[in-house]
Amino acid sequence: MWNRLALILLAAPLALAGDLTGKWSGTFEELKPDGSPRRTSGAYMDLKLSGQTVTGTVGPDAASQNEIRNGQLVETKLTFEMVQEQGIAKFDLIFDGESIKGSVSAHREGQPLSARVDLKRVRAEGAQAGERAADRAAIRAHIDRIFQAFIHKDRAELRATHAENWLGYLEGSRKMIRGIDEYMNSTGYFEPGSPYGMTSYQMREFDMIFQGDAAFVAFVADVESSTPGGPFHRTLRITDFYTKQNGAWIQTGSDTELHPDSIAEQQQAPRTLSESGKRRLLDAREAVWRAYFAGDRAALEKLLPEELLTIEAGGGDWGNRKAVLDGSARFAATGGKLVRLEFPKTEIQVYGSTAIVYSNYVYEVEQGGKRSSNSGRVTEVFVNRNGTWVNPSWHMDTGH
Repeated sequence: MWNRLALILLAAPLALAGDLTGKWSGTFEELKPDGSPRRTSGAYMDLKLSGQTVTGTVGPDAASQNEIRNGQLVETKLTFEMVQEQGIAKFDLIFDGESIKGSVSAHREGQPLSARVDLKRVRAEGAQAGERAADRAAIRAHIDRIFQAFIHKDRAELRATHAENWLGYLEGSRKMIRGIDEYMNSTGYFEPGSPYGMTSYQMREFDMIFQGDAAFVAFVADVESSTPGGPFHRTLRITDFYTKQNGAWIQTGSDTELHPDSIAEQQQAPRTLSESGKRRLLDAREAVWRAYFAGDRAALEKLLPEELLTIEAGGGDWGNRKAVLDGSARFAATGGKLVRLEFPKTEIQVYGSTAIVYSNYVYEVEQGGKRSSNSGRVTEVFVNRNGTWVNPSWHMDTGH
């Protein structure tokens, strides 16, 4: 009995190991230095086991695979390496027969990178993955042509890869784009000799479905660009509509959006306003002050939103929109007027659609024939709503 039990226990790891061969699909979660998730993308592995040696490919999806090396499965411990231009990624995983989980480590530009993966066995390829392989390959190659046209600033190629009746939205579009001419006017202009623009891309989570001679394609693209401010990374979430015309696939529609990961990154990262953008912000700042002392209620109602919250230099209760409007009206009723307004020092921080303006201020008013001056510091918050800067809060102090 014990001998038979020992044989069963010894055989179990071998049976488990034999199940490693096959396709695996799941998630790849990139981690921040503190171990919290940075972004999540797809993971796909096609593995083969011979003894303890593991070979195969890995990548973000079935269409984007990289060869592995030094693969081994010892009992439940699965290890291998993946070599890319950026360096070597080392996989340290646990295989339990139905799932593959574990960590990934690498270095890029001297900085350590880490991630974790969680994959399940792909039981069946499904009809879409196995059918119309030639059509799938043709559409994937066509999308690569479009990206390469952007990289090489090839206007003729970009036009040739889109249907005359193209319909859809591009990144940042505020209205629908109809036809190839509108598409080219929106995105097809390349500054001659400019060093700026798209430099590389990588697609992941790539898949498509067919209905006759039409295909719906969905994927995520990590795009690198060169800008006047330096290298710039963004992740796009794209859905393309393809039709087969005269025996060839062509993009007939698309919707390109920033991926939620990129939206979050852009909202969190500081940005620099252009000179014209900075001027518009500071003009809005000054307009609030001048409208207050002029008793211009209509202007204040446009510049100060309902949720206004203030802390004034004189202390007391915190203010709100009604208190500010009432104070402005009282000043105007006394016949007071603003004589001088200056901001000797101003610093600006901008995050997404929000700007924080730090200033030293000096103003002089005249009431009843007498003049008085005030100075101090103020921190003002502005939010860009529909292209207009509004001022939902400020905090003033005397600077002492």
